[in-house]
Amino acid sequence: MEPQKLLTVGQLFKKSFEFYKSKMYTIMVLALIPFAGFVIISLLNEAIDQSPNKGFMLSVGLITFLMVLIILAISFWIHIAIFYLIKQKDSVLDAKSLLKFFWSKIIPSAWVILLSGIICIVGFILLIIPGIILYIWFSFALYVFVFEDAKGMQALYKSKDLVKGYWWPVFGRLFLFGFLTAFISSVPVIGDLVNIFFMIPLGVIYAYFIYENLKTVKTKPGIL
Repeated sequence: MEPQKLLTVGQLFKKSFEFYKSKMYTIMVLALIPFAGFVIISLLNEAIDQSPNKGFMLSVGLITFLMVLIILAISFWIHIAIFYLIKQKDSVLDAKSLLKFFWSKIIPSAWVILLSGIICIVGFILLIIPGIILYIWFSFALYVFVFEDAKGMQALYKSKDLVKGYWWPVFGRLFLFGFLTAFISSVPVIGDLVNIFFMIPLGVIYAYFIYENLKTVKTKPGIL
């Protein structure tokens, strides 16, 4: 019996965009937080470039470095909060409530990401192809953690099981989205804004619908 086919890229984009529109205000508010941080960092870098005082440059440089670390941590928090926005899609949650709800999930979700990251990096170091294979296998580990409450290596194993038999279709769908995001990034200034407020959150939603689709076809095998 042939396996079911996954949703096409067009169908995934349509479903993702519809969900994005339904939660656009909350997503925009979430995205504003790291955006404001990056604006501050840009201003600090400009101040460093224009100052001839080495002591001032060193002090501002240290502040900028600390700001980058803080913004990266906040960006991670907000990025994962979007997963819970999807999970609580039938609830009315504002950005503040969503971030508060996710606060207790930061450490276990970071652990899942760290595990998959380490394994994929080892794969890339050994040879590029094993790294790519591992990356696709574990692409849905965080979704498994959020939606199935599977922690640590269990989330990675479940993600691999979902992708099994559909590696190439999953790779193609993720690659196309990644290529589009990279292309948009090449556009000065505007590209970064589009990615922060649209493409990055849309990517989380897009991958969710692939994850959901995989679960469906795995539980209902057969020809479409």
